Amino acid sequence: MKRGSDVYRKIESLLRQNGAVLKKSKKHRHWRFPSGAAWIVPCSPKSDSGFYNNLADLKNYLRTGHTARAPHRDVVFMRASVARLREL
Repeated sequence: MKRGSDVYRKIESLLRQNGAVLKKSKKHRHWRFPSGAAWIVPCSPKSDSGFYNNLADLKNYLRTGHTARAPHRDVVFMRASVARLREL
């Protein structure tokens, strides 16, 4: 089983590969995608399962454009922008 720091490195790698930029890193790490959507990763979750959940949500977001939980306003905006680009 991977440790929390290994999982965070995987999250960071996926974010960078998909063009996200680290904007803020105090209590939480705020990442911003080129589309304007935000992704937030806690600096120190209560347990390693927090990183595992974040990684699962990130993979789902990158695959579908939204998380299993309620979609964030920026994600809905991003999907609408992608739909408009497909129409062109």
